[in-house]
Amino acid sequence: MAKQRARLTEQEKFFIRSPIAGEVRELVEPLAPGDWLQGSTFLAAIVADNPGRVEAWIAESELSLISEGAPGMFYPDDIVLAPFAFNVQRIDEASSRQLTDLYQSSLHGGRIATRQDRSGDMIPVQPVYHLTAVSPELPVPQQVLRGTVKLSAKRKSILSRLWQNFVTVLISESSF
Repeated sequence: MAKQRARLTEQEKFFIRSPIAGEVRELVEPLAPGDWLQGSTFLAAIVADNPGRVEAWIAESELSLISEGAPGMFYPDDIVLAPFAFNVQRIDEASSRQLTDLYQSSLHGGRIATRQDRSGDMIPVQPVYHLTAVSPELPVPQQVLRGTVKLSAKRKSILSRLWQNFVTVLISESSF
């Protein structure tokens, strides 16, 4: 019985299981029984059945105008696709030190000004904060969509913006 348990344990190592539940969208072809593969070989793309998620980055100067739960609209760069509404779910408390999504980087055609450091990481030039939103009306997307986000924000007078910029420059130049 111990030998049988050992064989079953060894056999379990060869089963392919996804860590998420979802639908297989891409499958590597051709695979046949008995094929040997390396451990890092791409086999399939699995898309979870969760509602669509919007990830955006906002400038530090706009952070005080946005709150969790705020409504917004996502306008895809592909004009064939319709815009959709969403609600802000979470805003990170700290600015993003590096961009993990290269398609957002200005060096890769995105809208966030970045520079590349020695290790190849994309570092934002200005502080940006990661925002996550969910959209109940968005079906599971077939691919990552790039676009523009418009958020409902609090109003702020021009005078208060000028004052905030003045204080920011004063603090940064006086080395506080």
